[in-house]
Amino acid sequence: TVTCSSGYQGGGTIQCQSSTSPTSAAYWTVTSWTKPMCNKVKCPNPIAPTGYKIVSGSGVSYLNYRNMGCASGYAPLSSGVTKMTCQASKTWTKPSGCTLVDCKAPVSGTAYTFGTGGTLYGSSRTTKCKSGYTGTPGPITCQASGSWNYGSTNTAKCVKKSCVSVVAAAGCV
Repeated sequence: TVTCSSGYQGGGTIQCQSSTSPTSAAYWTVTSWTKPMCNKVKCPNPIAPTGYKIVSGSGVSYLNYRNMGCASGYAPLSSGVTKMTCQASKTWTKPSGCTLVDCKAPVSGTAYTFGTGGTLYGSSRTTKCKSGYTGTPGPITCQASGSWNYGSTNTAKCVKKSCVSVVAAAGCV
């Protein structure tokens, strides 16, 4: 029986029989055989895991690979991004080297402050107006660029309270 090396599939058979030649030396004669065929195993079409994107590469056979990059909202680690390779087990290796973007803690402004929460891509925080200010600001969200979306459209919703009489109302500036 012919068996294929790791990463290959197929095989074949060769049947032999021992005989002696007229010169009395022993030798083998092939009595039947199927041509040995060993072909590289194939992996399914690769799908980039969460946080990654396929940048280049082709083929789905054993040892074919895809160069990977970080998807939007993810950043490369100092070790860099690896590739995915088709293995003998007909599966793709897992890439490494990408992590969620970190926006760091948001900085409160004069008129507003932020609730507690995460700092990674997609995280949201509530926004509240500080004492002496009024309004209904919306939440902020950590963006793929690594910055919070607290632009003038969100934080401008906190405005100084106005006084309606000569006597200052509590919290009125």
